[in-house]
Amino acid sequence: MEMFDVCRLYGLALLIDIYAQMKNYDNRIILEDKGYYYCIQGPEAKDINEQELKNNKNYLSLFTPSDNWSKIFLTITLSPTIDTKNEKRKNKILSIINNKTKIIQSEISSNIQMIYKNYSNGSYLPEITSKKKDGFDTIYQSIDVSASKGFRRPIRDGYEDGGQVYAPLSDLALAYVGGAHFIQWIWGDSIIGVLPSPIRASYKNYMEIQSQLKDHNICRVSVNTALAHYAINLVECMRKQSVNQSYYADKYSFLVYSAMIKTGNQWKPSSGGIFPLDNLFSMIENDVNTAGGIFDIWNNIFRNARDGREDLGISLAEFISYPLLDNYYDYINIHLKYSLNKDLQKKKIFLPKYSSKEINLVMKYVN
Repeated sequence: MEMFDVCRLYGLALLIDIYAQMKNYDNRIILEDKGYYYCIQGPEAKDINEQELKNNKNYLSLFTPSDNWSKIFLTITLSPTIDTKNEKRKNKILSIINNKTKIIQSEISSNIQMIYKNYSNGSYLPEITSKKKDGFDTIYQSIDVSASKGFRRPIRDGYEDGGQVYAPLSDLALAYVGGAHFIQWIWGDSIIGVLPSPIRASYKNYMEIQSQLKDHNICRVSVNTALAHYAINLVECMRKQSVNQSYYADKYSFLVYSAMIKTGNQWKPSSGGIFPLDNLFSMIENDVNTAGGIFDIWNNIFRNARDGREDLGISLAEFISYPLLDNYYDYINIHLKYSLNKDLQKKKIFLPKYSSKEINLVMKYVN
């Protein structure tokens, strides 16, 4: 449940940031992957006051109903956005979202000391169970599609999908608040929720990068093209920071994603897992300026992967996610085919060309 884990990471970091602002503490917060757990470096929350948190405007603003909250509860509302044409339906959806967010708000504020205590213990793991208990709730597939199939049980001649998956409401509340404010949603044939998993990153820095990524048009030909294009935009933001600053600190290992597709009136899990970023970051570390040229070319290709050229984006995304020699040949052959297409040239559609330095850098990471 990578998405459930990383959502809790960002949710807890968000609460620590609000706590630091309340107490006027140093609010430098670092997110780090320690291998078998995530670590948050920040102010130690010893004197948190429940009533003070309930009256804090920054905290209360986290639970204002929004489009992101509607996506978190997508499988309940059955709509990624509120239907403004149907006033009755709109009010019903808003009521559901509002009630859910109030429960989450109350759970966090009432149990904030217990949450901080649990997560200050490096060995703490939330209990995941197939049995409904007091203080537990369903893990919705919008926060992790792997929860939608439940626990598989062996039966004669195969396996049977189990019932719902439950987790402590306090841990779920962390995941929901983290998901509502940090998951970036890409809408196409599927709806894809994306979050980067940090190796070591500044929380404030990520908030700035996240705001820059919201306005990018993503290639939605497939889940893989959307993830590859998003990855390029993310790493390009990091590359520009490394050029403009005297040091390069933040780094992410992969994108965590959950994708769902609508069939009839239900949202079904499409796919989920991780999308690698290590080769992209290695390019920056090898040659920051040449890497920028490569990312510009790839960004251009994803923008042009339409109107019958979808295979161009699909082949590039496959190569970026699996940089094998066969995938490189498949992509570069399609790239050359469209580059030499006279009909495209008449329409003034020209694919960018690689320099020898750019090709050499790309080839360093082909397996």
